[in-house]
Amino acid sequence: MSKRNWIVFVLVLIVSLFYGMDPQSYAAETKEHAFIPRCETVDDETEKKIESILEILQAEDYEKLTDRVNELLASTELLEEEKNILEVAFCLEEVAEDSHLTGKVNSYLSLLVYGIQKKEEEDIQFEEVIFIPDEKMMNLQIEGTLQDKDEKVFIDHYYSQNAGSTYRNLELHLMEERLKELERKSSLLLTITSGLASSAQAVLQNPIEKFMAIVDSIFTEKAEDEQDLFEEKAVIHASFFNMRFALIREEISNWDQVNMVEYYPGNATYFMIERANQVHEELPDYWYPKEEIEQGDWNGIVTYYEKYRDAMAEYDYELYEYIISDGFHNSSNFEELIERVKDEHNEE
Repeated sequence: MSKRNWIVFVLVLIVSLFYGMDPQSYAAETKEHAFIPRCETVDDETEKKIESILEILQAEDYEKLTDRVNELLASTELLEEEKNILEVAFCLEEVAEDSHLTGKVNSYLSLLVYGIQKKEEEDIQFEEVIFIPDEKMMNLQIEGTLQDKDEKVFIDHYYSQNAGSTYRNLELHLMEERLKELERKSSLLLTITSGLASSAQAVLQNPIEKFMAIVDSIFTEKAEDEQDLFEEKAVIHASFFNMRFALIREEISNWDQVNMVEYYPGNATYFMIERANQVHEELPDYWYPKEEIEQGDWNGIVTYYEKYRDAMAEYDYELYEYIISDGFHNSSNFEELIERVKDEHNEE
């Protein structure tokens, strides 16, 4: 696993532990199931289409997957149709109860999102699309190589379960990595020392090359810093709103990278939406992303709550905490909470 993936995974674990248990455990301990919007639209024909896609993903037939994606890239409409079908795949029991299959579905959805955005700019085809699972670290990566281009797209899907035990094992992994890094640096120091004279001569002979190497290093480091910041924000938002997520990175060059993130619901996400709807029914003017919820726009839901969460907390912190985490501070139940809020804000 790359250094960047290590950093993102560490953040996933730390924030998950900080904000509480993982979504699947939380779901099991609070309710047997949550109402899933749009599931009522899944008819027999839609289910058959979902099953045909699942068959490819489960068989890990990457050649067939690559051909399928390339056929869809013929038009934005085909990509959108496939995306709409997969967005309700979670309604199928075999997907909802299999976190690894859910990860594959969400990762493929992210690839479709990338394809839709890329199609607006230019026509592309993939030379190869492969899935690289890393079940120990609970990360699934898609690597796509574009035809006739020196460009690749990487999609890292993160989903958390058994976070506590994984975190305990993480310390051992980090220690091993630190030892490897110390060994590498020691070896590098010996190499630099022994070759100091010849390196100095090379610098004098090739000042332009040295300058370009420095420039490349500076811009590469800047691009990496920007990506790290982007990924840190994605991890925090996903953990805060009880969502799974996928990071999409188009690698054009060391300097030029395009970063995107796609958020996906877990059971705990639907429970949060249920509580938001419950509050909305009692307080119609309270903040509620109605359109985004109806459309299943999870990125839009994250953006909405990120924009208004300070105002929500200022209005009434306990009400805000109830929506986000199902917690009470002073009230013993929802009815008591709503009655207090209405009294304090003169709501009918």
